[in-house]
Amino acid sequence: MSPANKHPGPPATIKNNWREIAAISRDTRAPDRIYAHYLLERELAARLMAAPASQRGEVYGAVYNELFARLSDHPQNTRNTEESQAITWQLSLLRNLVPAGARFAEIGAGDAKVSLGLCDLCSETVAFDVSDSVLSAGPKPANFRFEKIDGLHLPFPTGSFDFVYSNQLMEHLHPDDAIAQLSEIHRVLRSGGVYLCITPNRHTGPHDVSKYYDATPTGFHLKEYTYADLSRLFRDSGFSRTAAIWKKGRRHIVVPGWAGMVLETVFARLFRRGSGPVTQRVVRNIMGVNLIGYKT
Repeated sequence: MSPANKHPGPPATIKNNWREIAAISRDTRAPDRIYAHYLLERELAARLMAAPASQRGEVYGAVYNELFARLSDHPQNTRNTEESQAITWQLSLLRNLVPAGARFAEIGAGDAKVSLGLCDLCSETVAFDVSDSVLSAGPKPANFRFEKIDGLHLPFPTGSFDFVYSNQLMEHLHPDDAIAQLSEIHRVLRSGGVYLCITPNRHTGPHDVSKYYDATPTGFHLKEYTYADLSRLFRDSGFSRTAAIWKKGRRHIVVPGWAGMVLETVFARLFRRGSGPVTQRVVRNIMGVNLIGYKT
């Protein structure tokens, strides 16, 4: 798909139900600020989509640095209670999955609050990101390390980590880079290692700022996935099997990967029938892709 096809001219007006969309996202910005974010993110996403493979490593960091610098009210720059709750939920989930003393890596770590929150559990935590512009300030634990990367390559030897984690990362990759990054994650995991990938479900998208205007993502979500899409990519990248995580509050259930695919088909039909903000938020939470890959 060419950048021109992916990023058509912006529509004249925000969607009629934009208030419902904002309520689901807990976005308190005025429409003019949402629109400013939308235009800037589309511009930068088009630049990334058009970048040759040989240059994308540099472009990943450049476009995110520019977004955060030019948009002071971007959600990454204005952490709120909702974000704190999201971090708390992630830490609760990971503390049930990551073994004590593990070497842990987070890709797309942002401010690295999740990685920092696991330093007391793990022997080493490494936070990877293409930008350090939102990295938390202040002293860090001795077993914490931040690595700025090009978005694809992880500068560690094969078999370095017991557990790798990403949240809201896969959808930001150029589609042509997905296999390359997954293969790199598989490489740096030890035998028996685990990768947990959390990403929005395409059936309930778009999930980037273009949700206010478009039917498909045209911002920094360069491609959104389903369980079926991502399970196929995991297998092609060398992972021997997959599992899905279904969450409810602080609890979670791990089921075989195929069960995730079956259940998302059922809930996709429910979502498409239409419902109010509360129901849609619940369905989005149920359908979010939480996929585990196991390395033999």
